[in-house]
Amino acid sequence: MVAFRDGNNSGKASVLHAFCPHMGAHLGEGGKVVDGALQCPFHLWSFNGQGACTQIPYSRSTNAPPKSTSTKAYETREMVGMVFIWFDAEDREPQWELEEHKDVQASL
Repeated sequence: MVAFRDGNNSGKASVLHAFCPHMGAHLGEGGKVVDGALQCPFHLWSFNGQGACTQIPYSRSTNAPPKSTSTKAYETREMVGMVFIWFDAEDREPQWELEEHKDVQASL
């Protein structure tokens, strides 16, 4: 997994599968956030927080990159200064929602 924040827009924390679907490069080893998207260090493919490939710089196509170029994005929630990630070995959607307790927030 690789975590990053959308530096240009909302600052939302996102977590993606760590390996680029193109050639398997590790997005956390040299990858960087450019225009709010995580950029692969090898061939500069860019991925948004939902895992969609937003740019292939050398592509001649004027269409958006196909869905097959996307990578897995994990559900995240940010509470009390921490980022929580939903992981399910069977790739199911979250089965419950975290609750933010008033007594924890009041102590911060």
